[in-house]
Amino acid sequence: MAILLFTIPTMPHRFFRYGIALSLVVLMTWIAEYLGESEIIFPEILALAVGGWVAEKRPWKTTRFNLWLAPTAAALFGVILMRYTRLPAWTMVTVSFAFVALLLTATRSTLMPSISAAILPILIGTTSWIYPISVCLLTAAIALNSPLPERFFRQVAPALPRNPPESAALGRELLFWGKLLIAVTLVTFLALKYNVLFLVAPPLIVTFVEFSHEGSPLRKYPVKVFLLLGLAAWAGMLCHSILSLHLGWPLWISSAFITTFLFICYESMEMLFPPAAAISLLPTILPTAQLPHYPWQVMAGTVLLLLTSLLFFGPVRKKGEIRLTKI
Repeated sequence: MAILLFTIPTMPHRFFRYGIALSLVVLMTWIAEYLGESEIIFPEILALAVGGWVAEKRPWKTTRFNLWLAPTAAALFGVILMRYTRLPAWTMVTVSFAFVALLLTATRSTLMPSISAAILPILIGTTSWIYPISVCLLTAAIALNSPLPERFFRQVAPALPRNPPESAALGRELLFWGKLLIAVTLVTFLALKYNVLFLVAPPLIVTFVEFSHEGSPLRKYPVKVFLLLGLAAWAGMLCHSILSLHLGWPLWISSAFITTFLFICYESMEMLFPPAAAISLLPTILPTAQLPHYPWQVMAGTVLLLLTSLLFFGPVRKKGEIRLTKI
């Protein structure tokens, strides 16, 4: 299980890591705007940068190779579905979710941002090969920990054991994913049927999966999860709308403001939460007409998916409580 509430690095290292993550976002958006290819922008890359570079300990069980492989394969699968099938959008979301679930189970990984990589092209209608190529290159940069010396970052987590899981544990894992699949299918069908697309924004689906794990520390802090996601959605929408669309500033400047505000939220709330990073950057690739609805739907979707998680997986348990570590 990935733990998304974790110790924030001590000064001065965390601000250096924030700076590296910010630089990646600025470079990505500058290239996308310069080339006129919005498919280059992969919002989840900021979430991966937060987990892979900013956090003292990586919040996902994964190898460095799978940190590149899983999101890349997921993005490629989502684009293939869009290009070569005529399935309804909600069915493609279900198939993509199932594909990533099997991929993560087979690789013994908990790299949940891969879910977002697969679903994003379906919800925004991307059919360009540029998207999976961009995901491939950007995740490679995260996996390699940038060209800077390794000593500037935390030590890389060791590879996961290669011994196959016990059949009982595998059965529980598949049952868990099966229940998630049913819930995601139902909520996605309703969201698309009534044209409230961002009730199931891909980072919210990642949040839903993380929140549903038994013993997840997220289940102890639903208010903080809601506030972070809501603030990220509003910041992303307002910065992009005012700075880029109204004032005509370059996209990389508004993205820099969005990312900086997100990091301030992390510091003030003493919590690193990667899905909020992806939520904050998602407005930069949305049609202008959808922007006013985005934060409201994200907040409503957060409440809906957290309540769905409690319905499908039971209330928060008292035993084994995991406390949030202060800075």
